[in-house]
Amino acid sequence: MKCAALAPLLALAACTVDHVVAQLTEATAATIPGTTADVATASDGSTSDGSASGSSGETTGGGCKFDDAAPCEGVSDPFKAIGLGCPTTPIAGEFVDADEPSSYRVAAQFGNAYWVAREGAQLLALTTGSLPIPDANGHLFLVAGSAQPGVDNAGQNGDDLPPPIYPFPGSASGTPFQDCDGENDCSYSLPFIWVNGTAADMITLGFSVTAPADAAGFALDVAWLSAEFPERAEVSDGDLAIVWVISEGFTGNLATVEGAALTAESVRSYVVEGQLVGDHPSLAATGFDGVEGAACDYGWAVYPSCPRGGALDWTALRGPAGPGETIAVTIALMDRQDPFADTTLLLDAWRWTCEPCVPGSTCGLLPG
Repeated sequence: MKCAALAPLLALAACTVDHVVAQLTEATAATIPGTTADVATASDGSTSDGSASGSSGETTGGGCKFDDAAPCEGVSDPFKAIGLGCPTTPIAGEFVDADEPSSYRVAAQFGNAYWVAREGAQLLALTTGSLPIPDANGHLFLVAGSAQPGVDNAGQNGDDLPPPIYPFPGSASGTPFQDCDGENDCSYSLPFIWVNGTAADMITLGFSVTAPADAAGFALDVAWLSAEFPERAEVSDGDLAIVWVISEGFTGNLATVEGAALTAESVRSYVVEGQLVGDHPSLAATGFDGVEGAACDYGWAVYPSCPRGGALDWTALRGPAGPGETIAVTIALMDRQDPFADTTLLLDAWRWTCEPCVPGSTCGLLPG
């Protein structure tokens, strides 16, 4: 009743957000898969969903243990927020290229209790839109439906991918090819995505990190929320997220689903299956919540009230890394074709694994 008594529209919107979030209590969160309350920690320190335990510093993959690999978050350090730059996981050459300061935030929670830190107390949120400053508890709350039409922020607008990312196999050496048959595997580059490449509202960060002597790979937890679903789930030029890795045995993009780059098109079936759309409680206060009231067109009439956005639940992204090897990682998020219909990428829980993944098979994102 107090909310209804507020006259100014902005105050009413903020109060509505608070009212919705207040209902996502710890007990409610326990019923939503993917929340901290729903992840059981095993005796060896690994967790039931394959994420790293924040207290033990142990990793998944056969109970492999790396001593003292505990979280070391900083107040606003994007790398420490995901478990990098700590004494036991030093990094080098780290950078953030973001013309729009509000395009990334370090937070404890994004929107509601569904999207909380996977290890430690902080996660990293990147967006093609604009994120508010977290509150005193480190929580980010966005006005309902604010990701659509979205924000054209001050991020880079142009047609170039950030170095060292390149669209086609071989193009870094000056001899690009687009033939993906035979020995030329394009699964981990960006063919057909960047034929007429345009980017807007781009944010990029990168670093180099050295694997422990007994590691065989790494994992990073990723979640994807986008107002491009369902409108642009039928096209290949949607907003794009990239995790580009350069290592001794592999160079390419690991933000892939079944060999396709991470866009609304590549994850549409998983979003539909997970039902994280419209008025689902997981989207409350994320900016991707709510429906338009009318049925969707563009082939999605299955929704009588078209959702304003959809989400891919937390999913482990896996990559290769040899024992003691130094790898370079570049993470980028960008709007495609136009600077609207925002997309947000959540990242957390970098960890080393003791079981290798195979590029083209078990590396990348494996949702479901």
